[in-house]
Amino acid sequence: MKRIVSTLIFLMLIVPFTSLAQADSNKVEGKVYDIVDKKPSLEGFKHNFNKYLKKALVYPEDAFLKQTEGVVYVSFVVTKAGEVKDVFISRSSDNVFNAEAVRVVQKTSGKWKPGMVDKQPVNTRMVLPVRFQLSAEDRDAASLLATFHQAGVKPLFVLDKKIVEGVLKVQDYNIQSIRVIKGKKAVELYGEKGKNGVVVITTKNGVDPIYKMN
Repeated sequence: MKRIVSTLIFLMLIVPFTSLAQADSNKVEGKVYDIVDKKPSLEGFKHNFNKYLKKALVYPEDAFLKQTEGVVYVSFVVTKAGEVKDVFISRSSDNVFNAEAVRVVQKTSGKWKPGMVDKQPVNTRMVLPVRFQLSAEDRDAASLLATFHQAGVKPLFVLDKKIVEGVLKVQDYNIQSIRVIKGKKAVELYGEKGKNGVVVITTKNGVDPIYKMN
């Protein structure tokens, strides 16, 4: 239950990424190589792009609620300066994932070590899969969230006596207690915001500041 609720906090309050295009109009100047002596690598993650994805990826809410999984192949160029340009979707199992796949790739711009040819940095074309997969815990959370979604309501989350107003991750091992308040009592305590029910969570050691994914 603790793991499920921590997932709920994270997903119920995500701001949709509606302003993202599926392609980047910034074209690359100069020759682009498909084959290089040394491939580009993402700083801090070496050649393990999947490790970065696990940290940065935000599951699209609609796909999460429907428990949809898929993979998007994103094509992009890592320039000789380590920037990401000319981003587009080369193949996708479901368009619901496209904007998020583009976002996580674009977010790495400026953080790449460029590809090398004859020991010189060059523009390199990359095609990488961005996978959207759900764990068993995620599926449990999705099933619970779907009941609120179908009713067209979302509960209010209160963390350590503060109303959660952004995107927040809470590790399950850091949760001390969880209680749910409904009906008249919820409205008395939290006003109109509590009309759909309130999930009150107390942590053991506090949490990092709330942050929003841009």
